[in-house]
Amino acid sequence: MPYARRDPDGRIEALFSEPQEGAEEFLTPDNPDLEAFLAGGDAEPDDSAVYLSATDTALARVLEDLIELLVQKGVLLYTELPGDAQRKLSRRRRIREHLGGVHPLLPEDDDIL
Repeated sequence: MPYARRDPDGRIEALFSEPQEGAEEFLTPDNPDLEAFLAGGDAEPDDSAVYLSATDTALARVLEDLIELLVQKGVLLYTELPGDAQRKLSRRRRIREHLGGVHPLLPEDDDIL
């Protein structure tokens, strides 16, 4: 989600949550054109909601990796999390492993400068 319609100069002129005629281009949340459009003041109020919704998945993954890191460092005990959170995190980890392994967004300790 969002799908962009561009003007003849290639600038985003509208965003949609579903593909539309003339707006079949899917933009990732980190697309610089999307960020510029939303930050430029030309965005409609609904555009910000589309952007937030589009970034929810990426943010959820960052939070999962952050929780995993805090547990690995001993800052947080996994069992201190609410039961529902434990089950959801465990299920997502198993699914990611089944789909080809976990690819953390955060670097390993050895990679940190």
